[in-house]
Amino acid sequence: MTGIHQLLLTTFAASGGATIEYLIIAGGGSGGGHVGAGAGSGGFRSSVIGETSGGPTTIESTLAIEPAISYQIVVGGGGTASGADNKGNNGVDSSLKNTAGGGSQSVISKGGGFGNGGGAQAGDVNGIGGIGGSGGGGTAYGFSQAGGTGATADGRAVSGGSRVTDPIQGNAGGQAYSGSQGGYPAGGGGGAAQAATTTGTFGPNSIAAFPNGGNGLASSITGSAVTRAGGGGGSASPVGTAGSGGAGAGHPSSPAPNATANTGSGGGGVHAGNQPGGTGGSGIVIVRSKVEAASASVTASTSGDYYIYSFTGAGGISWS
Repeated sequence: MTGIHQLLLTTFAASGGATIEYLIIAGGGSGGGHVGAGAGSGGFRSSVIGETSGGPTTIESTLAIEPAISYQIVVGGGGTASGADNKGNNGVDSSLKNTAGGGSQSVISKGGGFGNGGGAQAGDVNGIGGIGGSGGGGTAYGFSQAGGTGATADGRAVSGGSRVTDPIQGNAGGQAYSGSQGGYPAGGGGGAAQAATTTGTFGPNSIAAFPNGGNGLASSITGSAVTRAGGGGGSASPVGTAGSGGAGAGHPSSPAPNATANTGSGGGGVHAGNQPGGTGGSGIVIVRSKVEAASASVTASTSGDYYIYSFTGAGGISWS
């Protein structure tokens, strides 16, 4: 084959309909301990035609394949468990990039926000949930008791963590209330499809509030619909439920529930003292194209006209 024919073939492969559709979900945050809040889900970024991205928002643009350049995959871990009584930890970002090899493409999903915990913590005395792909829930228990800035009196609301907005990848965490009758409902974590919700009686001295995590979002990138990236349930008396998609629910005692691996969901908060919150679920990166990759660190599956590559850990992929 002559050089000009090879050039034409490469150009056709790159610009004649050869594109990448992706689903990139970051690790979910971990929940808080001691009247702890649920954590937010990892960012949910999708370019799958006919679906939606986290928020939900309009899908992102597909990527035109840049031939002979390796795309590097990073799958973010879930937030690790906190110390007893303390706030959780944010999840880790997931990404698809080829910029290190001279390419121009980079897509990063942000880790989920932590659920705050009821122990007063130096440097974080306001009880607000963590910012992330989806935000974590807030808590008011230890902060009102310790004179923290977030809740200085009974009935004071404490905000959940906000979602990142550049671009939007999920939803906000739920707020919390302080009170003197044992309720202290902490917030749930935001999910990819829905902000945290609370059912039952919610407000000062709430003793029958259910602080629920926001629901996750479904994608059929592999050929079958799977829901991922739900928010963790917050704790109260009683506790909240998990958002759909593999999130951890709130828990009254021990152990706090962990989110399911490779869903990007948030861990649950725990109500009892001296207990850590649940860990977040690790993320996942899935790419598909109608052109088979020349090299990939995972084995392809197929659905219809698509070659599908699912990464649950770090790896790489390239097209010729």
